[in-house]
Amino acid sequence: MPPVWNVPYSAFVDPSGGRYDSMTVAIGHKSDKTGRVVLDCLREFVPPFRPASVVSEIAETLRHYKIQSITADRYAGEWVVAAFKDVGVDVAPCPVSASDLYLEILPAINSGSVEFLDHKRMISQFVGLERRTRSGGRDLITHFPGAHDDLANAAAGVFYVLTAGAVDVPYIGFTRHNIIGGPERPDVLSRADIEEWDRNR
Repeated sequence: MPPVWNVPYSAFVDPSGGRYDSMTVAIGHKSDKTGRVVLDCLREFVPPFRPASVVSEIAETLRHYKIQSITADRYAGEWVVAAFKDVGVDVAPCPVSASDLYLEILPAINSGSVEFLDHKRMISQFVGLERRTRSGGRDLITHFPGAHDDLANAAAGVFYVLTAGAVDVPYIGFTRHNIIGGPERPDVLSRADIEEWDRNR
């Protein structure tokens, strides 16, 4: 879906080294009217690929939605942060596991609080997830052995960021976007602070 100028977007990236798994990015927003999380954009880069080239392509997509700060799966640690920093994108590692992301989004799916794109491969990955009970009684949600969940992980990740995540980002401007900053508010604000300040302008 094309970006709307006055809507703040968030993004989640599921990185990959380019040999076995896809690298995916999901972009979404939270509707002011319905309160539902809307998935606006979903991209998949299927291996083999050069990670640096894919990161540059993702950065172009992020700029289209006026996004400069993203959340990413904790895969491979610092190379992800460094690669995106080289193209002007700040990365915050997701504080929870992929399994926890699925546990977070499940009630929203059941209640209709999230709007997915009509993306057959992503939906297939969600349907293919397994729920198991580990020792201690804690549930684990993951894909079948040999299957993939890269698109599902990115979609669940952006839902988390827009609801439970509340990642703090630098304020760089005077709109509701999470990426623009300026002299009025150079400090670090949460998304809620930015939106409240914008409403009271």
